[in-house]
Amino acid sequence: MIAIIVATPLQMFNATMIMRHHYPKAKADLFVLNIACDMHDIISKYQKLPFVNSVYYLEDVCHRLSRIGIIRDFLITTKKQKFILDSVKNVEYTDLFSTWVGKTNTWLFSKLKRTNPDLKLHFYEEGLGVYLKGLFDTVHGLKYMYYLLGYKYEGDYLQDLYMYNPDLAFNNEIIKMIPIGSAQEEDIMYIKSVLEVDNILQYRTKGIYFENDFRSTEFEGVDEKQIIDLLYKSLGKDQLTVRMHPRNPKDKYQFQNYIIDQNSKNSWEDILIALDNLNDLVLITLNSTAVFTPKMIYGKEPVIVILGKMIMNEYSYQPWAQNFWDDKYSRFVQRICENYNNKKKVIIPESFEEMVLLLKQL
Repeated sequence: MIAIIVATPLQMFNATMIMRHHYPKAKADLFVLNIACDMHDIISKYQKLPFVNSVYYLEDVCHRLSRIGIIRDFLITTKKQKFILDSVKNVEYTDLFSTWVGKTNTWLFSKLKRTNPDLKLHFYEEGLGVYLKGLFDTVHGLKYMYYLLGYKYEGDYLQDLYMYNPDLAFNNEIIKMIPIGSAQEEDIMYIKSVLEVDNILQYRTKGIYFENDFRSTEFEGVDEKQIIDLLYKSLGKDQLTVRMHPRNPKDKYQFQNYIIDQNSKNSWEDILIALDNLNDLVLITLNSTAVFTPKMIYGKEPVIVILGKMIMNEYSYQPWAQNFWDDKYSRFVQRICENYNNKKKVIIPESFEEMVLLLKQL
């Protein structure tokens, strides 16, 4: 049996591709972290796939932020934790797929490793982070606390890292990278069998802007309303859909006359399966991973507009502006551009004025 930790719709999709391409005859138990977003709806669909055996939710496992809170989580077993451990104590797991080092991941890996000493640990792509950052850059002294508490540290056991495009990655060269494999037509049909694709609406606008949740991040400060207003000016009022970040309140733009994406209950990866006109769309972002997904996972090439360099230049007097176009991110975007067959479909404006001009030409 394989164990998989998932915390986002993208991770669930990626885990499915790994099972399809690398473990087609195996079964898997899903351990769901319901912290980043509410995963119940997406899991209710994916758990119908043949490879899924059982599903366990980890809402209350190790989500405190302080060091004291972490110690408390590791020393005190909750009813939820005890239920999960009792449920899987007789299951023989051969492999665990996890997404980066995290407190909950460490807890589960340590527990499963004790009852399955031959358990192999694999990391898999969870988004842009594995391409730009070293997997263990932010761990520092935390691993020594794990040692003191009697827990396993993933860095000591990691076998490999599964990614769609290993050639695009920075900083993780010391880790063996395994290509997940692009989603093929048979993979799409496999997932379509459990998705409610008839409920996914086709986009009738030319552009889609991927809105963000920058609260309490190094990007906090940028006024996205100003950016969206400029995009409407560039593309036309009826030619831009705003796809809101799932963590933002639904009424965030209630006083703006924006066209809000009505596919909010569906993950972007699942929406891409149902779209008829993907290559004709213009995907716009400050720094969202979503615009890269069509190329990296499906091999499709819609026009993508990356506004990070523009933000850096226009807000150069703000300390957060440089974060939108740092060296690693700019090199990553350049590699994406090099992988595009039609390089003109990757647009990187350097100013508000240039953005308006380029978008009006589309």
